[in-house]
Amino acid sequence: MAEMKDEILYDTRLQERHTRRGVLSRKDLEKHLKELPDVSAQGELLVLDADNDIVVKGGAKPDAGAKDGGSST
Repeated sequence: MAEMKDEILYDTRLQERHTRRGVLSRKDLEKHLKELPDVSAQGELLVLDADNDIVVKGGAKPDAGAKDGGSST
């Protein structure tokens, strides 16, 4: 059997299937997850306003989703 790329082997959507089929052990999965870097500081808080528009932390609206220039009700 050809070796599977890590991006497929550890894909969140496929992890359960791989462990059920014996392609990936729970021990190897846990080890991989512990070795992942903490990138939580790189995240950005997004909040929906009353009009279900995305509001970025700090009050700025993203350009792509602005409907009418950011007027509020």
